[in-house]
Amino acid sequence: MNKILFVLLSLLTSLQSYSQEQNEKEVSFLLLGDIHYDLLEDHDMEWLSTKPDDLRQVTKEYSVFTKNTWPEFSRIISRQVQKHQPSIKALLQMGDLSEGLAGSPQKAIQMANSAFKAVNKMNLKVPFIMTKGNHDITGPGAKEAFEKVYLPNMARLAGHPSLQSANYTTTLDDVLFVCYDPWDRNPEGLQQLEKSLAGSKATYKFVMLHEPVIPVNERCWHVFRQDNAKRMQLEYYTAFGEKPYDTVNISELLTSN
Repeated sequence: MNKILFVLLSLLTSLQSYSQEQNEKEVSFLLLGDIHYDLLEDHDMEWLSTKPDDLRQVTKEYSVFTKNTWPEFSRIISRQVQKHQPSIKALLQMGDLSEGLAGSPQKAIQMANSAFKAVNKMNLKVPFIMTKGNHDITGPGAKEAFEKVYLPNMARLAGHPSLQSANYTTTLDDVLFVCYDPWDRNPEGLQQLEKSLAGSKATYKFVMLHEPVIPVNERCWHVFRQDNAKRMQLEYYTAFGEKPYDTVNISELLTSN
């Protein structure tokens, strides 16, 4: 979570600079990477104890980070939303809102509710647009909790009546955000992504997904690493400011270095 503090204004700076060059109105978006919100009471510790490395991460890292840094971190976010100039138009959260690994369907629901309760307490007055992360759907009952808890809250926070999946678009004035879910089994997911980009008249187009599209090297964790054809297709759709759709990809890679 400490890394997130370092990158809070990374997207703001780049978009503001581009706007200045084009003599357009400046806009700001606050970019948040992996949060891994984690409370020990949201885990089935008996189940977690069967996974030593996950147990270590939960008990020694993420639950500790949440306890020690979330109160101040959330205050910083709220303060930035209220006072940053140019004013912040929306928050963009790149997945892994929660740690996952709850250990049971009941605990998975509890964990999801805890994460959104923490977001709600920030009392944000701007859209909170988030994409799916692997930790959000990891562990017994996590995928079902995503359907039951995540999607309704994601819709509400982003300003949509409802969402049927984590593949969705949000347009704010002349800025389009396309959230892409690489774990969705819909075989037409990439085609839908292309249609969303091609059909939008927005000046700025951003594709949001959790895993990096273009890895630093082939050993780097990246989307569709087992399906090179799909990865190349996604690269083509989301090339950094290149044709065909003049899009910029936002992924975990941009928020973790």
